[in-house]
Amino acid sequence: MTCYIVDDEFHAIEILEEYIGKTDGLKLIGTTTNPLHALSEIGKTHFPDVIFADVDMPQLSGLEFAGYVSVYSLIIFTTAHPRFAVQAFEKEAFDFLVKPVQYQRFLKSIQKARKHLASKETASPPKEEDFFFAKSEFKGKIIRFEFAEIVFVKSEGNYIEINLENEKHLVYLTMAEIEQFLPEEHFSRVHKSTIINNRKIKAVEGNRIFLVNGEKIDIGTTFRIPFLEKLSKRLLNSKRKI
Repeated sequence: MTCYIVDDEFHAIEILEEYIGKTDGLKLIGTTTNPLHALSEIGKTHFPDVIFADVDMPQLSGLEFAGYVSVYSLIIFTTAHPRFAVQAFEKEAFDFLVKPVQYQRFLKSIQKARKHLASKETASPPKEEDFFFAKSEFKGKIIRFEFAEIVFVKSEGNYIEINLENEKHLVYLTMAEIEQFLPEEHFSRVHKSTIINNRKIKAVEGNRIFLVNGEKIDIGTTFRIPFLEKLSKRLLNSKRKI
């Protein structure tokens, strides 16, 4: 069972690191004192099974943080202030540990999490994540993007511009980084500076792609054949003779 710790107190992180390290079946995949950093890191490959999150943190409270990730990970809040318990469970907290966290209480929470995850695995197959977070051009701002909402992505100097149907955002990523992360079956690199969402294609005419938001994208010479081969897999051709 994978774990991640978000707490602005190093000592609190160290205690949980020790508990995770001596408990069989647990794997710590990351820690941070900055919840904004956590949002940009977790979920790049797979979300952790359990996130231990402090409630009272600067920049972004644990309660606000949970609003972004509680659908994908079990949130176990940790705090020295029991008064936050009601708010925590309103944010769909899985459990609530009062600092200083005792090992027996930690272990009880882990056993509860294991039972919950085991029941989910038998109930339904795992679902792939359909979104990601990226750092905006504005310092301290992180934006959530749904794959289905992206129309196309283009390079803009040290940034990339992610275009949705009605808005666009500059984020601090390279084309190589975003291309590696986007689902290959739904996105195509059609130019050295452009990636499109295949589901947002309205028409293709010659070397030009027309997208649903009115944008026209030129197909680069080296990308033309791979793109058309991918397109042909969903092209209906009549078997009738002309």
